Amino acid sequence: NEQRLFPSAAQLASFLINANQHDPDAFATLGTALLGTGEHKRALGAFQAALDLLGAAPDAPDAVELRCRIAECYAKENNYAAQLSALAEIPAHARPAEVHMALGRLLHRMGNEREAVESYKAAMVAAPLAVEAVGALARLGVPDQDIIALTGAEAQGQGWVSALVAAQARKARGDFGPAKTTLTQLAASFPESPEVLARLAACQAEMGQLEEALRCYARVRSVDVHYLDGMDWYASALMQAKDVPALNKLTYSMLDTDVRRPEGWVAGSMYMELKKDRERAMEYAEKALALDPRHEAALLRAGHLHMADEKLDLALVAFRKALEVSKSISAFQGAVKTYVAQGRIKEALSLAKEALERSNRNPKAFLLVGMALSQLPEGLEKAQVALEQAVRLDPHNSETVMELVNVLVQHDKLPECVEALSAHLRLRNSDEVHSRLGDIYAKMQKLDLALGEYNTALALNRNLESARVGLDRLEKTMKGIDPDGDGEMADLGEADGDANASL
Repeated sequence: NEQRLFPSAAQLASFLINANQHDPDAFATLGTALLGTGEHKRALGAFQAALDLLGAAPDAPDAVELRCRIAECYAKENNYAAQLSALAEIPAHARPAEVHMALGRLLHRMGNEREAVESYKAAMVAAPLAVEAVGALARLGVPDQDIIALTGAEAQGQGWVSALVAAQARKARGDFGPAKTTLTQLAASFPESPEVLARLAACQAEMGQLEEALRCYARVRSVDVHYLDGMDWYASALMQAKDVPALNKLTYSMLDTDVRRPEGWVAGSMYMELKKDRERAMEYAEKALALDPRHEAALLRAGHLHMADEKLDLALVAFRKALEVSKSISAFQGAVKTYVAQGRIKEALSLAKEALERSNRNPKAFLLVGMALSQLPEGLEKAQVALEQAVRLDPHNSETVMELVNVLVQHDKLPECVEALSAHLRLRNSDEVHSRLGDIYAKMQKLDLALGEYNTALALNRNLESARVGLDRLEKTMKGIDPDGDGEMADLGEADGDANASL
């Protein structure tokens, strides 16, 4: 077993058992060998026999080790209830950090957040630098200072340890601005740490700083081309940038590194969607989920693809599972948007408020609240307040500005729409925002200005459907034809534009 020659070890252990069927060590050796060969059910029987023969107290080291291996076998078989039962039989004072972490994950999966928090805290007491527990505790709402206190005096004496814990906690909670600041400082001290760089890039991407995020992710790849943790979010940034060749290259590289990890398949799903092959995009997302049913990025992928296919019930299932894994703002976004699409505004608003309660400095949380409120006639005023706050927190987010404009249009506040869209364009040149500004100018009968905006949008993206439709309608209007009619001449009124202007 020590030389990892598991088939040989299994055969030799079977001879030992035949020679002495009352030797717990022989059964334990057989169990370890079978676990190594992937024969989990046989391994489970061997470990259980070893435990029965051992007859030791539950807190004896050998008994604890055997119960850990029994729980591992149940986990391999996806029998989580039995895994939990096996781990719970280990007395609390005898549980090593790995047991506390496993219990935390299981309890979290089952929705028992209070006991999950206690297990994660116990893991950090046993292993103060259990960074995995840091993110879990932050996502479960434990304050930063409480998490840092668990790292111990020795670790806190190392300034970078406290900074890393704080950054991890803030990122997990969706507080990306402060997390980015801390990670930037850490990256200056540890410029070749893929863990720091990947987390920094993720924060930049969440804050809409796409170019900076892409550069930072590229640095991760230059430091370690086989680093996979979080690289599906790099794929997401490339998809947002519509960089098909780079996404294709990343996908092949990640799958070449390890086809048994879900990240490469998530990247492949994004690549296939950009290639407009949604069927294969879903196949790749399902492959990722087969490898890890609780991989957040894969669940979000499946949810978005189901949304695009208008399979709202399936989309909601995927997003709700993503929320079980992590109360991330991305998971909240998917679920809230699905509820809105289903017309279930009460559920959408309730979930949006939960997102805001968990991440009260995240502009996307305010966006979700505004989006849900805007579906209620009596909620328009409050929606405007929420969306204006979202714009103040992140003026670079085009989606937020577009939602705000939708609310302002319902209030017939067209000059305010122009002001909001123009202010955003001074910060970020967006084809969709130019097209929306063209719509507003058309509503205000400022046809020459509308024409300029549609042409600018199409110069940035000649395939933008909203600009094409808007320009077609504008062309008809400027020719005196009712764009909603059957070719009848329209009354242009006092249109601020030359009806004979050349298109």
